[in-house]
Amino acid sequence: MATAMLGGRPVAVTSEAEGPLQVIDLAAGRPLGELTGHDGPVQDVATTVLDGRPIAVTGGADHTMRVWDLATCEQLYSRPTTEPFAIAAGLVDGRPVAVTRAPSVYADGPRYDSSSQVLRVWDLSGGEPVGQLVDGPWFSGGQAVTPRGRLLVSSYAGLAALTHH
Repeated sequence: MATAMLGGRPVAVTSEAEGPLQVIDLAAGRPLGELTGHDGPVQDVATTVLDGRPIAVTGGADHTMRVWDLATCEQLYSRPTTEPFAIAAGLVDGRPVAVTRAPSVYADGPRYDSSSQVLRVWDLSGGEPVGQLVDGPWFSGGQAVTPRGRLLVSSYAGLAALTHH
């Protein structure tokens, strides 16, 4: 689940294992729409703002990251990626970004354990990866983009704050 402001009202974007994502008006307690398009379960959802509009970023077992306009519930675009375990979204230097954490892919396929995972930063304006791919054995499950545009990543050794160069 993730939350956002839509037209001055708080909304939540929620998903169930096999169903579509729901956009819910939290003040009224009613659904506003569905985000449909993933072929399989949604692994994670995050929200941010793109061109002044609230958006949701989702990652699914269909090996895609999808970006949605929350006002219209329309999919803006999708990008192929390895199956994301987690997504964080926010603004870095004023640019909307998403950070996905996924298994590393080897010649014999993805490795679905903590021995090797990849962080990728996506520029949501163009939908393309930016920066260097970070591959490591130490990511433990949490990442966030702070209000000041820093990426926080939890690891087995503690908490790391990464900056964009």
